Amino acid sequence: MLTFVSKRVFLTVALFFSPLFFLLAAVPTEPVIDHLRDLVYEQELSAGEIYPVYQSALEEINEKYGQSASGLAFSSRIEYFMGRVYQYEENSKDAISHYEKGFEYAEDSLKLETSVLALLMKSECISQMCALKPVSYAMANGLKVGSLADEVLNIDSDNTAALYLKAARYIYAPKIFADQKKGRKMLLEGLETMPYFPPDDEFNFNLAMGYSYIQTKDKEKALEYLDKALEVYPSNKYCKTLIEEAGKLR
Repeated sequence: MLTFVSKRVFLTVALFFSPLFFLLAAVPTEPVIDHLRDLVYEQELSAGEIYPVYQSALEEINEKYGQSASGLAFSSRIEYFMGRVYQYEENSKDAISHYEKGFEYAEDSLKLETSVLALLMKSECISQMCALKPVSYAMANGLKVGSLADEVLNIDSDNTAALYLKAARYIYAPKIFADQKKGRKMLLEGLETMPYFPPDDEFNFNLAMGYSYIQTKDKEKALEYLDKALEVYPSNKYCKTLIEEAGKLR
């Protein structure tokens, strides 16, 4: 990542949830969802402590948007983040349950309206379930992650989450399928050209770069990117674990 912070463009755009906005603008969000996201990535609270925040977020979104396409897409994102909490705690059963709910919300949203957020969340939920469910699920659904990410990028070419999904499949795949150079190339191009990164995408890009360099035994580069990831979420335990792992490389 080259002079990453200086490349950010902080956007202050009002979010209008019409079909046209969904097709043309950046991924919409809500403060309550951003708060949940940050708690998940900070990894300072347990699933039990975060659960009330998750419930409150669902209630607020439902009160504000109901069962509209926007409300369903937002609910999908909330379920996805709760799934991540359980996944961090290696509770696959509850993680899958929330990812499945997130997938269903995204599907229901797309039945009403095509949106970047719903497409993205459908892809995100499938991606995580591929890692947790039996291999048969990954074999049947894995390719959908890339195709959904392509749909997002066709609508919003600057969508960092979609680009990350496409690159991550090369970096985090089993060694026999992985292509670290290709994955890093995709991430670097995004880091150098994308005009704006939400904090979770900034973290994910740098974490993936660091993880990739661990796989190719490049200690200096691995630590460089992992340190940048830790700047975004300084208490993230997984990132700290990777830093320890990178530090042992010779």
